[in-house]
Amino acid sequence: MSQSSTIWSSQASTIPYEIDSQDEAFTNELYVVDQLYNNQDTDSLGDEDACSDSDSDVGSLNYESDSSISSDQDVPVEYRKTDDVEFIKQSKFRNDTCGCSDVYGQPCSKVLNFDCMVAHREDCLELSKDELDLVVMSQLMAHRCSGEKTKKDKTKDRQRSSQKYFFRGQRVCRQTFCFIHGIERKKLQAIGQSLNENGIKPRVHGLYKKKPVHS
Repeated sequence: MSQSSTIWSSQASTIPYEIDSQDEAFTNELYVVDQLYNNQDTDSLGDEDACSDSDSDVGSLNYESDSSISSDQDVPVEYRKTDDVEFIKQSKFRNDTCGCSDVYGQPCSKVLNFDCMVAHREDCLELSKDELDLVVMSQLMAHRCSGEKTKKDKTKDRQRSSQKYFFRGQRVCRQTFCFIHGIERKKLQAIGQSLNENGIKPRVHGLYKKKPVHS
């Protein structure tokens, strides 16, 4: 019997091996029992390793399956009717243009980059009412002529402010300016009137903090 088997047998069996010299047949039987015991332990360990390997394989399969499912799922996009209306407005303005010819001799909407105009328009549409008012007011104030008017060595006060419209350093007509900022002509006039009366500050409705008569 080898030393390693003797050590394993001494650990696995409680019968001392000092009786090897007394009874050879009994020693052989002990050796057979130890070998069976050793094989049984190794089989159980092999089963545990197999189970652990199988569990790890199952975990990896589950992980791969979950990742494949999550990657295949598409993020839902919310549909809004206003998107169709906005698309129609943009297409109409692209095809019909602003129709002016005073600045460049052709429609200024064709001179400017239409994609840049649409990008700025969409940014403005995402702003709140007060934020959009301040953006438009700052643009109007930067290119507004008011105060005294000089002509032929005569100075007099202006009755109305002279307003010019620009977008990224290029002059545009009023219609193109309204389209770029996503507003109508009436709203532009209301913002200009508020700018003349109150300066650069958000507009306040006339019935703010007041109870309507018909309430």
